[in-house]
Amino acid sequence: MAELSSWPSEPDEARDRRPWIYLRLVHAGLVINTAELQEVIERPAVDAAVRDKVFSPGADQEKYFSELYIRLHNYAAVVATLIALSRPYMEDAKADAFRDEHATRVAAIGENGAGQVLQGLRNYLLHNKVPYMEITVVWDITANTRRSILHISSKSLLEWGDWKPAAIRYLEARPMVAFNDVIAEYAAVIDEYYSWLWSQVDSSHN
Repeated sequence: MAELSSWPSEPDEARDRRPWIYLRLVHAGLVINTAELQEVIERPAVDAAVRDKVFSPGADQEKYFSELYIRLHNYAAVVATLIALSRPYMEDAKADAFRDEHATRVAAIGENGAGQVLQGLRNYLLHNKVPYMEITVVWDITANTRRSILHISSKSLLEWGDWKPAAIRYLEARPMVAFNDVIAEYAAVIDEYYSWLWSQVDSSHN
């Protein structure tokens, strides 16, 4: 079996780019998982039939929340992986300024409360239990629009002790976590980070 680092069908210059191509695919996976999770969350707001099922105890309600849990787990798994995957590539970076700037940006992400909640959520889901979740549909009468909000109990999450400081502060500041807001906040942070990273990678290969 060929080693994962072996790309015999490619010339050296293409092989040098391959790890970054893999990282781009993982980043694309996060974008896809984000959209899939948001679609499930928003479904009760845009589909009256789904809304009726979600708020009526029974098999259909359980089916909806099972799908919601799967999407949440997939999303949290990629969130926890994406930053970690970029670190090994920094070891081979030729420019010290590139490595230093990357370390600074990753450290800032590490202090982001929403990011720490999402990264800790992966371990919570994997090693602890399914948290208490509820869907709230908010109807703006003036605009005649509805939106769904996924709430998870902060108290339920904090009963588990393996949270980083920024995540604890974030959870303690609100009784229920509106995950729509958490996802949107982290998406903005991570998109800015990867916009910078890909611009640096593309420049280094031009």
